[in-house]
Amino acid sequence: MNFFVQRSELRDLYDKVAAGERISEADALRLFESKDLNALGAIADLARQKKVGNRASFIINRYINYSNYCILSCQFCSFARKKRDADGFELTIPQMVEKAREALKLGITELHIVGGLHPSLPFSYYVDMLKALSALNSGVRPSPGAAPSAKLNAPESSNAAPSSTVAAPEDGRTPRLQLKCFTAIEILHLAWLAKKTVEQTLRELKEAGLESLTGGGAEIFRKEVRSAIAKGKESAEEYLDIHRTWHKLGGRSTCTMLFGHVESLADRVDHLRQLRALQDETRGFVGFVPLPYQPENNDIPVKTPPTGLDALRTL
Repeated sequence: MNFFVQRSELRDLYDKVAAGERISEADALRLFESKDLNALGAIADLARQKKVGNRASFIINRYINYSNYCILSCQFCSFARKKRDADGFELTIPQMVEKAREALKLGITELHIVGGLHPSLPFSYYVDMLKALSALNSGVRPSPGAAPSAKLNAPESSNAAPSSTVAAPEDGRTPRLQLKCFTAIEILHLAWLAKKTVEQTLRELKEAGLESLTGGGAEIFRKEVRSAIAKGKESAEEYLDIHRTWHKLGGRSTCTMLFGHVESLADRVDHLRQLRALQDETRGFVGFVPLPYQPENNDIPVKTPPTGLDALRTL
């Protein structure tokens, strides 16, 4: 028995995980409500050891936004801009390729590419962008991959210190860039632009070079909360169905949860339950990314971020 759970109120949940049993929604709520961080950590570590042993992996990526123009006005968002805003931007495909070349020089192996729902870029822009970025991998042999359990985001600037870079493979190969692009709502937008179904759109993007989907845009699935923080975005059902379709095409993706705003702990549990149900069905998620709410420059009345303890409990 782990020292930290011997006298803990969570000992029964530790025993449950040790026995290979699944935690229930009620169990998950108890974990969220508990202030016993040591016991929570012990239970999480036990679950990790049972699942992957002592193996861990990370990825170094470059996060690139092709544009911040967006036709939506989500209440929680401080990123989106309208065409009238002076600080709005959009990148040309050659500019995207140049950023990718900079990433390759740094030894970065993944591009995480997302943007707003642009009011005027055609579907061909996204297809051509993927093709141009994929061409950088021409003749490069893929490296064996492992699902990332943690991420280290490289700066978008090319002025990163040499000590923060990753050495090139010992066999002299150029690092290969994995293209992880677009959120579920972007896929819906692209399908509308292309006048195609979501599946047809995903197939065309995959053929152009899309390798994995990002998990952004999940926010909180409960309808009332979603409407309060991201009115106009895709529904929970649409988010899950887009990822389901992608997984059935052989693709992989991450999933997310935005926490620390107006949602309740029960809302978080419900969100995780739905993600777990889809993972049971498709086994297509390679990682879960809890995203702490950022209170600056948005229209949500909550003006403080989640605490460090809350972030640790959620993680």
